[in-house]
Amino acid sequence: VLRLDRKTVKVNNDGSFSISHKSEKSEKIWLTAIDGDGNITDFPINIKISSGEFVNDKKYYAILIGNSEYDHWIDLTSPINDITAIAKVLKEKYKFEIPDQFILKNADRDTIRKAFFKMNNILTEDDYLLIYYSGHGQKSENIEKAYWIPVNAKETFDENWISTSFVSEMTGIFKAKHVLLMIDSCYSGLIAKGTNEALDNKEGDADDAALLRKWLQRPTRLFITSGADERVPDAGAGGHSFFAAKFLQILKENQDHIISRDVYDKIDVYIQKHAKKNPQMDVIPTGIHLDGHFIFSVRN
Repeated sequence: VLRLDRKTVKVNNDGSFSISHKSEKSEKIWLTAIDGDGNITDFPINIKISSGEFVNDKKYYAILIGNSEYDHWIDLTSPINDITAIAKVLKEKYKFEIPDQFILKNADRDTIRKAFFKMNNILTEDDYLLIYYSGHGQKSENIEKAYWIPVNAKETFDENWISTSFVSEMTGIFKAKHVLLMIDSCYSGLIAKGTNEALDNKEGDADDAALLRKWLQRPTRLFITSGADERVPDAGAGGHSFFAAKFLQILKENQDHIISRDVYDKIDVYIQKHAKKNPQMDVIPTGIHLDGHFIFSVRN
């Protein structure tokens, strides 16, 4: 027998029950359970009255990689500037947790790979992860595959090139609920075959609190790149690449919540106009994706 205020509450065969209770504020109510032997137990239920607003209280992490000074490649201007500025706004405005060991400046192959595994040891299944890479990228003409170029990699293919297949696989392995991969390098669009699955999903209004809550709970694996199967410029505006400059502007101007689809739309328009390149957004081809969106929420 289950009772609320001395009134019996019906318990279903599967153990579930429902109660009707009026309240204008969040509160704790007490239920009384009596078993077949007459043993009595009182226990509380916390009732939370929702304001209808979307509140994002999840933990967000980031791995930010910026390679500017190379041993065998031409040095780049913007990558370290980019990740330094991005780290600042993500930590201060969006309350991302980004320990120094995950802000990788002029990183070699082993440093990048180890950072991925270290991050996975921190993450839980209820966390959210952004991975951002800025640096040289190259492709193999023979197999149409793209690579990240660590600072110790040679100009011709060697063991230090990092395949985007490895990056893609790691995003599927990460325990996080959401992973957004942002790549600002040449040939970055080769990470997937261009199914446009992410762009075809036009579900709902990004200002709908109920929809934002639903998206937040859906496992999500997405990428946004600064170009397609093409070279992309290094410097753009204010010491940043075009891709990073627009991303920073979006983060700084956002006053509430913005989803990855809207981030991409703004970046796409800007880069096509100013850099004449073709940014890409799609589902990462490994891992579980259930039509969610990565959500950037201001938490000052």
